[in-house]
Amino acid sequence: MIPGDLIAIDRVVHKHWTVYIGEDEVVHLVPNYIRSSEGEVRRDKLSDVLNGDSYQVNNLLDDKYKPRDPDVIVKEAKKRIGPSKYDDVNYNCKHFATEMRYGKPESRQVGVMLTCPGCDSGIGTSSPRDCGMWRMKPLRSKEVKETFCP
Repeated sequence: MIPGDLIAIDRVVHKHWTVYIGEDEVVHLVPNYIRSSEGEVRRDKLSDVLNGDSYQVNNLLDDKYKPRDPDVIVKEAKKRIGPSKYDDVNYNCKHFATEMRYGKPESRQVGVMLTCPGCDSGIGTSSPRDCGMWRMKPLRSKEVKETFCP
């Protein structure tokens, strides 16, 4: 791993994206669960962010865009530490990470639908944890649709 690499951390439903800045540290965007349109760019130890989850270096858009110089990536990421906008669809942790590496925010992970395999109706509870039986389905558009078991 070298400074400027993007790290994708495996979570239950999605991946959490961070920017590696060296010395076992990452900079990443996290949501504010109280105010959904707000987030925070944080600098943390990679091991703390992993919390036991697996990860991989994933510079996913290197074939599409030229990565910025690692010194520029690290400097820009550190400069952004603090309050930030956040939106699950339009500006999430992956948008932040790709913006730091390529200068362009882009996310391909938006476009899944959560459904209950038992009823597949997508009607009902406000959280997938209420049902406990949910899964992801790809959507054809980039719109996110969350659906849960009644």
